[in-house]
Amino acid sequence: MKYKFNIKDFIDEYYEPLNIKTLQTILSYITNRYIYNKESSEWVSIMANEFHNIIHDYKPYIEYLRKQKIILIDYSYEVGEHSRRYCFTEYFKEHAKILEILCEKKDESFEDSYLGIDSVIKRKIAKDYNDLLVDMKHVQKKKLFMKDGAPIYDFNSYIHNIANLTKIDKNCSFYKWKTHGRLYTPFCYLSSNIKIENCFFNKNSKLTNLDIRSSFPLFLSLWFIENGVSKDLYELKDFTEGLINGKFYSHLCFKLNKVKDTDLKGTETEKPFYSKEQTKIEFQKWINGINVHKNGKVKNDDINYVFERYYPELLEVVTKNKTQKGIMFHTLSIKESDFIFNIICSRIYNEVPGVKLLTCHDSIYFDNKYSKLIEPIWNEELNKLYEQLNLKDEPEEIDATFVGAEFLFETPNLSKKEYQKNN
Repeated sequence: MKYKFNIKDFIDEYYEPLNIKTLQTILSYITNRYIYNKESSEWVSIMANEFHNIIHDYKPYIEYLRKQKIILIDYSYEVGEHSRRYCFTEYFKEHAKILEILCEKKDESFEDSYLGIDSVIKRKIAKDYNDLLVDMKHVQKKKLFMKDGAPIYDFNSYIHNIANLTKIDKNCSFYKWKTHGRLYTPFCYLSSNIKIENCFFNKNSKLTNLDIRSSFPLFLSLWFIENGVSKDLYELKDFTEGLINGKFYSHLCFKLNKVKDTDLKGTETEKPFYSKEQTKIEFQKWINGINVHKNGKVKNDDINYVFERYYPELLEVVTKNKTQKGIMFHTLSIKESDFIFNIICSRIYNEVPGVKLLTCHDSIYFDNKYSKLIEPIWNEELNKLYEQLNLKDEPEEIDATFVGAEFLFETPNLSKKEYQKNN
């Protein structure tokens, strides 16, 4: 995609004899490398011959962008490692606006690699997606704050949001059912607030959504039962604590920070505290990966150690089945998609006339005016899953927090001995 910025707000009368269009092209090229940077870094490596393909004498343009506080340049490079690196300045991130995005070619790619979803539901979902409207005029940058209170801007998300809204608006889109049952569209890649504030079926009404709290932990727990684990097993009861009230990752975070400094060999290594968000990321990585090295030894990571310490029987079941990378993600995604499409969407389409639905993996989106009709269906079906695990609604509790280096937990988990005594 080609990005056109408000570059005239950043240049002065000394840009001659530079060509503004070429400045835009170079800036657009850096932007594309920036948002698709696999290293998750603000800096991107770009080789000289890549700029040569835009204009042979590119250095005056690069230097001008630097002087105008648009980019920073890391002039060091290592042969065979990385070229010179570039990143956007905080000044540019704050004041830059995307005026236009050009789709160089229509990505009207359609893929249907999963046959486990009812074909009628697939057709209805596709029709509803094609009816989606977007607001391109009011996309704000998310403001973040450093520890010293200085504001920074989430420029990457801003660009991604504008790009994906453009794909929807200009019908320059993609629509893909993957083999693990998940549906991917540009809507899925929008930030949560953009989905609600900038997407709609009716200009007079906003979208709202419902999502499964801790979706993969829930479906992993159901998978345990399907694979012979008793729902009365203490480990499973402890693992599922917090699933209903959204505290699952708080409980896991608490355990993770208790064991994080000792690896599987008993080696002490002090590590930074895990936040709840970091815990969620580590759990997802654990789901996606494998538990055992090729030599048969258990992988040495903190989530694995939590399972070995607190859930050895559950770990044994997972280890037997995680024979290759991604297999658990694939398995749980299929269970999640079956619930969302074949159960939830099917009932809603049958019981709520005129409704239009959008999905994003573990969540559904719909016009707010249908909330009172859809919420009871959602809650009824979700409770059926909880009942399979003998879960009941739990009282609210104070989240896992820490003061300095000390963790505080309002309701610590019972030990296995205390549990057996009380039950």
